[in-house]
Amino acid sequence: MKVGCAANRLLTVGARRFQRFVFVELQALDGLSEFERRNFVALVRDSSLKDAVALHKGQPSYQHVKNARSESAIWRQPDGLWARGIKTLRKSGIFPRDAFSGGV
Repeated sequence: MKVGCAANRLLTVGARRFQRFVFVELQALDGLSEFERRNFVALVRDSSLKDAVALHKGQPSYQHVKNARSESAIWRQPDGLWARGIKTLRKSGIFPRDAFSGGV
């Protein structure tokens, strides 16, 4: 079933389109100089977190950037947002009830 131009599966809680995004706490980079920190952030924006960490391998800054990769942002709590979003869409009445058959 399609609802407008969105497939039914996109409306369920199980389909998390943004789950692949990774957020890091910049405080994990506290041991780096301002230059190194800005350089690392620019590399992440330009490539990816994984690539930026790999480029630091063998450098004195490697342990700091590796730690940044393992520390996820404590403020990011997407599960609650997804549940509230689905609940709000259900209440809105703009989609048929069966569009949420697999949802919360």
